This record gives sequence, structure tokens and C-alpha cells, in this order.
Amino acid sequence: LGHAMELRAEHRQLQVEVSNFQQESRLEMDAVGRWESRSDKAGDRLRGELHVHEDELNAARQKLQSVSASSVLEDQPEDALRKWRRECVDMTEASSEFDSSRIACAELAERLGQRIGGFQE
Repeated sequence: LGHAMELRAEHRQLQVEVSNFQQESRLEMDAVGRWESRSDKAGDRLRGELHVHEDELNAARQKLQSVSASSVLEDQPEDALRKWRRECVDMTEASSEFDSSRIACAELAERLGQRIGGFQE
């Protein structure tokens, strides 16, 4: 009889412990659920930000594809500036020479036209 009473007391104590563990388990599961919910929201937010940054990166990549090689920043800007100035001077001189040649050709054509006109008379 004494042993049976001990077993019943132990059984009740075990039922209380099982109940406590079940309650603790429910609380932990609720906490895990809240954590997963927050984690999912944070993940969704981060995925959204990632898509925005990917779109910005793609737009920047598109802009870079349209940039010409001469528009790229120079490692030696002073050298590039001297080179471009030299090219500008050369082009200006070539343009001036072309204009002078064109004028000389026009004058020569006029003189030749006058000579031909003189021969025809």
C-alpha cells in the first residue's frame, strides 16, 4: 500500500512535469513562430532591396555600355589634355590648309576658265 501511494505520487509529479514541458514546448513553438515570421519579413525586405539594387546596377551597366572609350576617366589627365590640344592644333592647321587649298583651286579654276574663254574668242 505504501509503495502504491509512492507510485501514485510519482505519477502525479510526472504528469505535472509533462504538463509543464508541454506548456514550455508550446511557448517555445510560439517564440519560434514569431522568430520565423520576423525572419520571413526581414528576408522579404532584403530581397526587395536586393532587387532594387540589382535594377540600379543594371541601369548603371547600361549607361556604361553607351560611354565611349574617350569618355572614360584618364589615368594621366595632363598627358591626355596635351595630346588632345595637339590634335586640336593639328586639325585646325589641317582645316586652315584645306580652306587655303580650296580658295587656291577656285582661283585657278577661274583663271583657267578665263584662258579657255580667251582661246574660244
